[in-house]
Amino acid sequence: METCFGHFRALVETGVRIHAFISRCYEDLVPEVKNLTVEFLELEDLDTWQALQGVSYTVPETNAPHHDTANFMILMNSKVELVHLAAARWPGDHFAWIDFSIFHVFRGPEASEKRLQTLAIAALPKPYIAFPGCWSKQPIEPALFEKVNWRFCGGFFIGDTVTLSKLHELYLKHFRQIVLERQRLVWEVNIWSLLESEYAFDFGWYRADHNDSIIAAPVPKEIVASLTTIPPRFELCRKTLDSLIPQVDRIYLSIPESYSRFPGTVQLPEFLAEPGYAKVSVVRSPDFGPATKYLGALGQIPETAWIFFCDDDQEYHPTLLARMSTALNGPNGPGAYQNHYNSIHRKTSGGVIHGYVGVVIHASCLKALPEFPLPPAARFVDDQWMSAYCFKNSVEIYPTSAETYPEIFQTLQDGHELCAPESLSGLNNRAQMVKELEEALCIRFDGYRVEIKY
Repeated sequence: METCFGHFRALVETGVRIHAFISRCYEDLVPEVKNLTVEFLELEDLDTWQALQGVSYTVPETNAPHHDTANFMILMNSKVELVHLAAARWPGDHFAWIDFSIFHVFRGPEASEKRLQTLAIAALPKPYIAFPGCWSKQPIEPALFEKVNWRFCGGFFIGDTVTLSKLHELYLKHFRQIVLERQRLVWEVNIWSLLESEYAFDFGWYRADHNDSIIAAPVPKEIVASLTTIPPRFELCRKTLDSLIPQVDRIYLSIPESYSRFPGTVQLPEFLAEPGYAKVSVVRSPDFGPATKYLGALGQIPETAWIFFCDDDQEYHPTLLARMSTALNGPNGPGAYQNHYNSIHRKTSGGVIHGYVGVVIHASCLKALPEFPLPPAARFVDDQWMSAYCFKNSVEIYPTSAETYPEIFQTLQDGHELCAPESLSGLNNRAQMVKELEEALCIRFDGYRVEIKY
């Protein structure tokens, strides 16, 4: 039992919200932490238990008769009921079942912890359901009531409350009858396979095994773009928007009503009223200089979204965001995902974040950004400022597979990015501004590394 609770403590330490159903006899072993709610419950309290009272049945002969008991089979089949109970106790659109000792199957617990944290903040659609499984769908055979069927893994599933309630209703309607007719009680994964085949319930099956892949549920990513522009570049920005509209869910374009560099009130470009730009939300934010792409729309972007930060003077490759999504679906979880990563390491004037080639950062990583100091120098070296923010707020920066310019940009100029009018690089003050930023934030740039300056 101590081993089981050791695995459970590892699950609790991920920080995800957990509602645990535990027998009262284990009360002294339960950790007390904020993200854990415990409901003491006994097997006899469950509808799944009550459904089989008065029913005559046996369980299959297995190599582990001490484990595969009738009570164990009942407990396994109560997973759908327990999720239904938890959903009734908490507000929310999506819930997941996870086995108490799930960490005993993980080969890379740190990566699995990040994946769980990513799932916990994911913007999942409705309807949505995902059940991991080892075997492809096969015809139901008599052996279904003789040995375990690994069409489903059993240790994890996730879905929206409406879809999971439909599965619960199937259990209420058919579980007792299934056991009664066969006079056999089997594992929950076998029952799920039967419900899929005979009652056409769509479990949202995805291939997995009893390892880290069990929690690799396919999660649609909500990806938005955030950028700013200046009056001399409005027409050039139109090309940038055109390259992004097919690739993201929404674009937040921050256009201040006035700029410190450009006098007078700024009128919005007329093309933004055209139907083709309905996906573009214009934000009339304060002028933070180039850092407006990071700060301007932040208060309007959902906390569950991934944000693609980019410049307004580039046409991005039509498959760039699809390529970047491969990295977002990897094991690292929330953080910053930087294109051109390895090249930046070799040639940067400070930090890793570089907006002109595009960087995706999960919105949850930017909660502290509005309060982060924005010294005057940051108006000239906003990417170094964002690199400093990531360093001071422990936001990990990861590479994507988009390394070369032809993979990033649709249009090149002499093999490099486009050179736009009113570029800050033309001021020739980058080195001085980086130095001033270091002083203001008490840091030191050592190439791509950022360090505390004492």
